[in-house]
Amino acid sequence: MLGNLIVIHGVTGWYCRVAYSTSARQVPITFRIRNTAGEMDVAGPEPTGWQILFRLSRIVHIVMGQKVHDIKPDSLLRERPINGHSNGHSDAGASPHQSPVKVSKLQEPRIPGWSPPNLTIKEVRDAVPPHCFERSLLRSASYLIWDLAWIGILAVAATHIDRLPVAFRYVFWPLYWYFQGAIMTGAWVIAHECGHQAFSDYKWINNTIGWIIHSAMLVPYHSWRVSHAQHHAGNAHLEKDAVFVPRTRSEYGLPPRNPARNDHDDDYLKGELWQASPLLNVLQMLRVLLLGWPVYLTLNRWGPKAWEGASHFNPKSVIFKPHHFWQIIASDIGIFITLASVGMAIYNFGLITVGKYYLVPYLIVNWWLVMITYLQHTDVTVPHYRDGEFNFLRGALCTVDRSFGILDHFFHHISDTHIAHHLFSQMPHYHAEEATRALKKVLGPYYRRDDTNVFIAMYKNWEQCRFVEDDGDVVWYKNRY
Repeated sequence: MLGNLIVIHGVTGWYCRVAYSTSARQVPITFRIRNTAGEMDVAGPEPTGWQILFRLSRIVHIVMGQKVHDIKPDSLLRERPINGHSNGHSDAGASPHQSPVKVSKLQEPRIPGWSPPNLTIKEVRDAVPPHCFERSLLRSASYLIWDLAWIGILAVAATHIDRLPVAFRYVFWPLYWYFQGAIMTGAWVIAHECGHQAFSDYKWINNTIGWIIHSAMLVPYHSWRVSHAQHHAGNAHLEKDAVFVPRTRSEYGLPPRNPARNDHDDDYLKGELWQASPLLNVLQMLRVLLLGWPVYLTLNRWGPKAWEGASHFNPKSVIFKPHHFWQIIASDIGIFITLASVGMAIYNFGLITVGKYYLVPYLIVNWWLVMITYLQHTDVTVPHYRDGEFNFLRGALCTVDRSFGILDHFFHHISDTHIAHHLFSQMPHYHAEEATRALKKVLGPYYRRDDTNVFIAMYKNWEQCRFVEDDGDVVWYKNRY
């Protein structure tokens, strides 16, 4: 079969024509979409209906303006090149100064000239002005009071929305949810600083404030504080990190690279068609953005394999050590108090009222938390390590600073100064911008910042960052297609 699939965008939509003959000898399926002309070449055995649909599904990427690469015939798997280095290339073009790192038996892609950083934490710390490490209870409290005041002001203002004409309600309720969710996220960040003991020099004050704020947002303060500390200690380690741990090729259920068999049954192709769908990507992202946070706390989804199914609410969970027991109980008590309060409010005021004032902003907070943390740690330019090459500094540098625009101020710059935070987690957020400017100079190419629109980056990374290889001391994200 030799053929062509022509795609033309007309007044009524996309028109497709498939022409082929079956006189050619059977060869492995391969095809290419030409991004400029909207044309897809087809060569291989006569396709089934599902194979044709799979090919058509990739046209969506043309509409979205994304570059579509050749699809590998062996497993319909495309592994995204990084800065021009595809997976099939050897290391001949790598920098002569690159350290001899066991990257992978499968010749993993890498950034041109990349080698693991060999800086020391002292060298990095010495580059930051000393006053950036000073904590002020008064200054930290002022940010918290500001957030709490605006949360109250917005809640009071929202009591007037239902007095407006119906058309105006459809405008002002979403505005309330957006801004209330953003400000509540900022308060969440302050409580997160309490967990790092960055709020003040007084541990009991930090833990008391953190427990109150996080409990009000249905976060088990000490439980998450403990697991989050492990995340900082093992960031980007494939066995020791606590969240957004990449799945390996085998865990993802993919066939071995370059398998002997090139044919696929219809069930596999149906799955590939659905998995390749941008619609599915969007639906999956929405589910994770809205519900991913409580699912992580309850079932430790996206955590390390050793913690699979572990709950942040169980004091005997594998996440914790015996001396954490009563701290976890205290966290659970905080959650119980909040749930009881929400239940009483629903009983007295109704589910719709409580939903409008609290539950929807709570979901918005979940949205921002998952999106912020996902984008901080997920990118094709970020390596992941195994024991052979991991150390704290290398792990701490495996994050990306990203700006959320004006929301950076609401979020207390937790996203656009995240490298500084991972290096020095006890540094207050109000010093992080100055520290970041200093860090850029000492880190050089190991400082990562991506100014891509965060929603575009979210979709792109969701599609491209699916798994890492099963072996290698330094590995990079790849995608399935």
